[in-house]
Amino acid sequence: MKTDEQKQFIAYHEEKIFYNHPMAMADFNHLCKFKTFNIDQVVALSLGRNPAQVNLEKISRTSEMFDFVKEYKNRYALVSNYFAGLITLHEFIAWAVEQEISLPAELIEWFNRKNEVKKETVPSNKNVETHPREKTTYQNIVASLLDFIEGKIPGIEKHPSYVSDNKLIDAISTYCSGINGLSQSNLSRKFPECRKSLNSPNK
Repeated sequence: MKTDEQKQFIAYHEEKIFYNHPMAMADFNHLCKFKTFNIDQVVALSLGRNPAQVNLEKISRTSEMFDFVKEYKNRYALVSNYFAGLITLHEFIAWAVEQEISLPAELIEWFNRKNEVKKETVPSNKNVETHPREKTTYQNIVASLLDFIEGKIPGIEKHPSYVSDNKLIDAISTYCSGINGLSQSNLSRKFPECRKSLNSPNK
């Protein structure tokens, strides 16, 4: 356990570290306008820092006696365990809130404003929920296309570019970067759901 003297010493020196400089603070009005971010960038934003000034490479060169350094590394490990490649800010915040990860008030306010805009743009006289049967139809279509590409349908040869679902997901998420629903993490969850739907006894 750190003594009060040690805590004062650490606090005094931490004030002078790069991630506490004014330039290292996030300008949310500017940064929230960007379409997609990588893991390092959303971690910095989630801790109120400017990704252009604060990143894992710089943090790794700083002593772990500082709490911010340990928090950055821990959060990076947590986020990278769930996401891969580029992700949207809305997708990240939704996940962080679900995981009860603390975020700057500015990000929560931005997230809530975006959700309100989405609600206002939906016609009030239409049901926005996808009917279970319609959802199953879409899942079966996706799964049958995957079987076609993989050559599981009788008389159909496997597509020469297909190696595995992971490779296919990487290719789609890269080519369709920034398109809602086509992130690597989302496709990794949806592909198994679609295959399960097609193979269900009630299909």
